[in-house]
Amino acid sequence: MKARRTTFQRKLPPPEFVAWKAIVERGCCTRWRCYVNFRRDVGKKPSWTHLVVRDDPTGAFEPGNARWRIAKFYRSTARTR
Repeated sequence: MKARRTTFQRKLPPPEFVAWKAIVERGCCTRWRCYVNFRRDVGKKPSWTHLVVRDDPTGAFEPGNARWRIAKFYRSTARTR
């Protein structure tokens, strides 16, 4: 009989998937509504300290306008509301 996994043993989604899900909820190009296309365009998350950010903050999340950046640097240059 297979043993049940405890909460600590459950497999977590890849960090790129978590970032992708947040981007889709905020709004993105139609190409990125598919996780495979997002992963192909942006690539694997370099480290846990990186975020997907837009080069042009007024533009959409799309292949030419988004990339991984270190969160500490991004937060220091982000616009204030």
